[in-house]
This record gives sequence, structure tokens and C-alpha cells, in this order.
Amino acid sequence: MKHFIAIAAVLITGAASAQTITRKAVFTKGQQIETSSTMKMVMTMEMMGQSMDMVNNYKFTNKVGVTDASAAETKLQNTLTRVVVDMQAGPQSMSYDSDKKEDSSSQFAEAFRDKLNTPTNVTINNKGMITASDEKETKAGDDMIGSMSGNVGESMTKVGSSLEIIANLPEKALKAGDTWVDSLTDQKTQSKFVLNYRVVSIQGADAQISFGGTVARSGEIEQAGMTMNMDLKGLLKGEYTMEVATGLVKTRKMNMDGDGKLAIAGQEIPFKMKIDTDTNTAKK
Repeated sequence: MKHFIAIAAVLITGAASAQTITRKAVFTKGQQIETSSTMKMVMTMEMMGQSMDMVNNYKFTNKVGVTDASAAETKLQNTLTRVVVDMQAGPQSMSYDSDKKEDSSSQFAEAFRDKLNTPTNVTINNKGMITASDEKETKAGDDMIGSMSGNVGESMTKVGSSLEIIANLPEKALKAGDTWVDSLTDQKTQSKFVLNYRVVSIQGADAQISFGGTVARSGEIEQAGMTMNMDLKGLLKGEYTMEVATGLVKTRKMNMDGDGKLAIAGQEIPFKMKIDTDTNTAKK
């Protein structure tokens, strides 16, 4: 199921790698930011006449420090400080909290060992696009846990992505009622997103933005040496609040409802998927 995790990792950032909209990113040297993201993913799969539910909950906490800032670029230090996971598939369940000593020897702990509390230096331009990163490549396991750890934080450290805490905005002064369209083709998950945005209101320094759109994915995937085809279509909707002057996203909520099928060895496995995400960013 690692490709479902990969798609979910993109969704939790609000399609953070989208390229068709300009952005504004304004930071101050010495600034400290903490971001907390939660995601709940519910899948129902139909296999051999039986239905199986998967219910997975994740929470990731990051600290971001601004080490240098100029009009052209900003240097950041991003650190993943906490991971909380609860996974249930039928009668089986697994959980992990990086703050708990009793979880320090679990399979999750090993998967996240190279990421937790390890600062990554990142450079972004004045549009919030990541232009340089010293992130070390981690082992990508064939299982869901290894794949999840490999995807966590990419939209805060991966060169070519836009920083997930910077809003996608047109390069003009905002006013209530403004609308625009953004799109993304994510090569990693072979997914295409189309999102329509609207400025709901502007109050003081903040703007509230609503958005909705579609996600589609179709093509071959490899897992544990097995080739399969996956088709997915879904509807997205959500909203975020951001600082107009800096581009910083303060809160973001999003949900997706989708369905599709997996084709494996001549058999088709239908599934339904629902993902709810909630992200909060605070200056420290």
C-alpha cells in the first residue's frame, strides 16, 4: 500500500509542488516556526467477496528556523521533532509515538531514525521554491512503513518543491472574491491535481482561501517485485488562512473522497479512500 501513502503525503501538503502559480515568501533571520500536521486515511478494499477496512492516523511536528534571509533567497533549518502513527487493517493494529521510550525499538523507530531530530538545511527563493537541500537520502523500504518514512517532509526539503507552509497565490494584490486555478502533475505518484481557489475574506493581516478540485492517477506501480496497475479518481476540497504580507500559511484543512481499483495478476480489487488533513503553523 506504499503508493497510497505516497499520494497521501502529497495531499497533506495541499499539492505543494504545483508550478503554475507564483508565490511570495517573506521570512526574517532568526525567526522560529513550528508546524503540526495530522492526517486520517480510511480505505475500504473489496477482496474475494469480502470488505477490509484500513484506518491510519498520522501526526508530524516540525520546527523551522530561519538562519539567513535576503530579498532573493532564504536559508532555513528544518527538523522533524515528533511522529505519531496509528495503523489498523482489519483485526491488526500498529502504533508508534516517537516521544515514548517504550516505542524506541519498534519497526517505526528504525524507519524514522534517520529523520527524527536531524536538522536539514534548505534554501528557498523569494517564491518559496526549494532550490537547495542537504537532506540525505534514506532507505526506502518495500513495506508501507519504510515508504511512509521516505515521503515524510519532502515538501519541506525536496529540491524543486514549493515549501508547504507558503500559500499558492497569484502575483497580485488580493481582494475578496478573487479566483484562480492551479495544477500539478506529481511524477512520483503519477498523479494529476487541478485546484480552483477563491478568496473568501480578508480580515486585518490574514486572508481566508477556499479551494476545491480533482485528483487522478493511472498507471503501473511496483511493489515488492510485483507489477500492478492502479487507477484513482477523487474530489478535493478545503480552506486555509494565510498572512497576506508574508505568504505564510497559518492553518489548512483539506479532505479527499475517491475511489478506484488495483489490477493484480488479472484480478481487480476495487477500493474507496477518504483522507482528512489538518495543518497548523505558529511563529515561536
